[in-house]
Amino acid sequence: MRLASRASPERPPEDPELAFYAKVIRTLNRAHVPFLVAGAAVLQHHTGLCRDTKDLDLFIHERDLERALSTLEANGLETEVAFPHWLAKAHEHGKFVDLIYNSGNGATPVDDLWFEHASPGTLLGEPVSFCPVEETIWSKSFVQERERYDGADVAHLLAARAKDLDWKRLVWRYGRFWRVLLSHLVLFGFIYPDLARNVPDDVMDELLERLRVERQIVTRERLCLGTLLSREQYLVDIEAGRRDGRLPPTGRMHAVDVAAWTAAIHRKEE
Repeated sequence: MRLASRASPERPPEDPELAFYAKVIRTLNRAHVPFLVAGAAVLQHHTGLCRDTKDLDLFIHERDLERALSTLEANGLETEVAFPHWLAKAHEHGKFVDLIYNSGNGATPVDDLWFEHASPGTLLGEPVSFCPVEETIWSKSFVQERERYDGADVAHLLAARAKDLDWKRLVWRYGRFWRVLLSHLVLFGFIYPDLARNVPDDVMDELLERLRVERQIVTRERLCLGTLLSREQYLVDIEAGRRDGRLPPTGRMHAVDVAAWTAAIHRKEE
């Protein structure tokens, strides 16, 4: 399903599935529940690229989750909190919308800055705000599963917007996980050699200097941060005794959330 190509952003849709998405957006708007459009729609907004999508992703602040769910329920939708640490859903006749307030790895929570730097627009005849490109890159860069890898989305966002990114905020977003950003920037130069210089020299110099310095540090902790990139592919390392990087002090997840997220692997829930 192509969200962007099946209906004009400015006109209400006739397609039942798109009409459902428009209803959700309109319901939240009328109740003044803040949300941001993400997923395929935000990629199209920032890059002009249009691709198939199975649903509509809306990002909200966790503090607004209960109000969002009660508002949708009052308008006839069924809701559920699929994974308490990051994801809820709204359903109607087999159609659904994801309400996202973090990421599956718990590393990219939606906070006030997402809304402060959001981009205004229109979708399915309704006024909306789109996720900022910097936070979109941040959240997508950690998605590196066997069955889903968002690195191409990151590369396309960089290709379209590298020249006007808030690079200081983007680097800050990664904190101690700055190697994830560096890896995507290195691949960006490989994918688009002619665009590589659109990444500022001072950004690359800073990250490469961090790499040089960190390589001199000897650590004996048997830690695996791979679980921040894939919930499945590094479980073998955790089972072998390495500490799961999703748990404190490196991560933000609780053991119960890790267990629930791991148990859902074979249900293919997102």
